[in-house]
Amino acid sequence: MANVEPHQARIAVHCAAGFALALVLVGCGSGPMTMYLRPNETVHTRHTAAQEIRIGLIPTATETAGVLGSRALKPQGLDTLLVTRLESLSNHQYRVVVLRQDATLPNPQPTALTISLAKAYVQQVHDSKSGVVVLNVEQAGRVSHLRGQSTGLNWWGSSEEMAGALTDALDRALKQLRPLLDAAATAESAQPAQH
Repeated sequence: MANVEPHQARIAVHCAAGFALALVLVGCGSGPMTMYLRPNETVHTRHTAAQEIRIGLIPTATETAGVLGSRALKPQGLDTLLVTRLESLSNHQYRVVVLRQDATLPNPQPTALTISLAKAYVQQVHDSKSGVVVLNVEQAGRVSHLRGQSTGLNWWGSSEEMAGALTDALDRALKQLRPLLDAAATAESAQPAQH
């Protein structure tokens, strides 16, 4: 083995201590960690299908989306991301139109489906993370619960990494929505046109 000079050993110890302190501060901060959930513009496409499928979206009041270390994760832009992802489900057969529903407004517009976000969180277990999204979907008096989950390694514990896990979980939940949209499109096209 090569001989190590005392000053080189001290530098190595200081660097290791500084790195360990940085890891502790990132994982054990006292304030909330904000996750910025941004729609991916490449996912969103415009379709010009004649048939519209109207989806009612009940606003969410999500304060936290899990805990990382001792820090609460606060989602920013979750409703906007959900609207963008729902609209991206449009295809050549129908165009998805999202209408925000508000219980305080009289006579809400009729919709084929009503969606509310039941749960959206990221949990950390040792060196892995898991994003979970649960959507409640009401269609013709029946309620379905669509659950999406994304599991992977927790490399850095950054807000971007947690936001990515939550976005992946949302996309997996929305994949289950396609058959409900297809059924709504079929049901609406079978109804006689109202004038």
